[in-house]
Amino acid sequence: MKTKNRIRLCLVLALFTVLLMPLSAFAAELPEFDKDSKCTLSVLLRTKEEEPVAGAEVTLYRVADVEAKDGKYVYPCVEEFAGFAEELEDIESQTQANSLFDYAVDKGIKGTALKTDSSGKAIFSEIDTGIYLVGRISTGEDGTLTSRPFLVVLPYADADKWVFNVIAMPKIGFEGDEGRLYITVKKIWNDNGSNRPESVKIRLLKDGSEYETVTLDESCGWSYKWENIDGRNNWSVQEVDVPEGYTVTYRNDGLDFTVYNSKELPYTGQLKWPVPLLACGGLVLMIIGLWVFFSGEKKKDE
Repeated sequence: MKTKNRIRLCLVLALFTVLLMPLSAFAAELPEFDKDSKCTLSVLLRTKEEEPVAGAEVTLYRVADVEAKDGKYVYPCVEEFAGFAEELEDIESQTQANSLFDYAVDKGIKGTALKTDSSGKAIFSEIDTGIYLVGRISTGEDGTLTSRPFLVVLPYADADKWVFNVIAMPKIGFEGDEGRLYITVKKIWNDNGSNRPESVKIRLLKDGSEYETVTLDESCGWSYKWENIDGRNNWSVQEVDVPEGYTVTYRNDGLDFTVYNSKELPYTGQLKWPVPLLACGGLVLMIIGLWVFFSGEKKKDE
């Protein structure tokens, strides 16, 4: 009887291990969201002094759908923007946001316009999921405007959940000095700090053409700021001669650019570190079970 109980214990431990591993491996995957869900986008305008900007007209355009395809999300353009592209590729590209806005103006596409309230907020509620373009914002009174049009994904993925209520806080400037603003760039290293280059070169592009190239290193905190930039142009940054063994990615918040250099593959959203850990744990449990079984058999033989 004891031998049968020990055999059952081993089988239970083995089954527990087999079941636990796939559940853990896929638990971190984000499930698909319901495309019929409704979203809310709040555009909040604040000056550098954190004063609300009231009475500014904010125009919102729905430019693309969000669809799951082959395990990833794609962004096919809606009918009004089908002449711009079949689908959007880099939805974080400032240049693409600028081009989409120019296309909307050129084609006379009418978006949904709201004015900010006394708290500086314009709330677009009960809107469909998709990719939205917030156009250039102007009060028409004191020349207040956003630094750039920008794209928003509704909903967006935050860790292990979808966020359907989004607040966007674009940076604003003033047209008084011909829309002149500033641009910042910062280098972020995703590595262990060894064999890192002493410096990198970053090229600032104005409407796709080289404007100026600067060198970033530790002495400047791996960052740089361009002053008196004309806000009416399209600006972007590009790393010159990416260091060997690194991949480069770009992010921007308005005219604040971040350049990432990483020695690892980009994070895909699936949490994989528990898999080998749980596999080892399952193996240990099986070894313990077998040890208990054979110890019992040995005592029985004695």
